[in-house]
Amino acid sequence: MIRFSLEDILIYSTALERKDRLYPFAARHHKDDYGLCFIAARHEYAINSETHRLIDRMFAEFQPKAVILEGLTRSEFEIAWDKEIEDFFVADAENKLRQDPEHLPESSYTLLKAKKNNIVIFSGEPTEPDQIDYLVTKGYSADDFAGIMFLWGIAHWRTHGIAEGGLEKIWRDNYRAYRTRLSDKMTEAFGSFQAWFLSRSGPPFDLEKIDNYFVAPDMSKPFGTIPHLSGTLSHFRDINILETIQTALNAHRRVMVVYGGSHYRTLKPALDNGFGSAG
Repeated sequence: MIRFSLEDILIYSTALERKDRLYPFAARHHKDDYGLCFIAARHEYAINSETHRLIDRMFAEFQPKAVILEGLTRSEFEIAWDKEIEDFFVADAENKLRQDPEHLPESSYTLLKAKKNNIVIFSGEPTEPDQIDYLVTKGYSADDFAGIMFLWGIAHWRTHGIAEGGLEKIWRDNYRAYRTRLSDKMTEAFGSFQAWFLSRSGPPFDLEKIDNYFVAPDMSKPFGTIPHLSGTLSHFRDINILETIQTALNAHRRVMVVYGGSHYRTLKPALDNGFGSAG
């Protein structure tokens, strides 16, 4: 049996990043007949990108029996994963690929390769209700979850240039996904998000300032700030990823993880202590 300690998970900070090991890269861990290949990805869309090529190479070299993927969750799913949810994301990935054969997010790309090769698929994400419940135990609220998810989305859209419909429409869609858990302060009006942002950030909302650096997790910042909120939620995601890795390894022995590289930085001590040093 492989066992990991949740206490070994690091709290993310930019100090964990290493200039001598830039994303993407593949880190391998082995112990007895257990093997883990963690692809520390750079989030990319072009299927000829460095991340996608690395995924292809690791499928061929490592030959996983199971994969764990990032981002496979939706607000309407009350459980983390089952065949119905898997079929939903497979159909979504196939539709995206039909619309644009040259571009597909790395998680969707890996999902289709795993499905084609009859490899077991896991989502590494906690359910969104569980994420909200965790934030509440840490002094935050469902309003904070809706707000940070929207900010993460803005940073992602600005990086990849794929936002459509304007921020007001995107906020309305975001609000509707979580409205049953939100307070009366949060409404479909974009102004309600702007008021929340002001309470958490200080300066008024300015789209041009919302990027990956602005929303980066940093729990050394004061409670209630955007970096602290982001860090709190990111840490809970890391807990779920590690628990999923343990479950998948003990069931399937050879597991490949495809997640944004920062997650490998925070999980590495726990993986090292379970396996020994990465290869």
